[in-house]
Amino acid sequence: MVAGPVSQMCCPAPVQLTIAEPPGKSTRTSGNSDIASGVEDLKAAFPIVARETGRSKAHFYGASSGGIRAGAYAQAQPDRVMRYVSR
Repeated sequence: MVAGPVSQMCCPAPVQLTIAEPPGKSTRTSGNSDIASGVEDLKAAFPIVARETGRSKAHFYGASSGGIRAGAYAQAQPDRVMRYVSR
């Protein structure tokens, strides 16, 4: 799964944040990796990306279940999202 800020318009170098949790059993929780946990991971990580890049918004791209997580993040934090793409 890949979900996270991928790039910024006019940014000298794209930023890619990869949150990878193998499908099925989570290594961090007592159950399966879920969408809500992925959204919380993105909420926790994005302020660091914003601080380090000086950007308050990003394009989000997600593949497979990462697309669901990125979309859920876009709904939860629309002020942080310039564009959302799911594959």
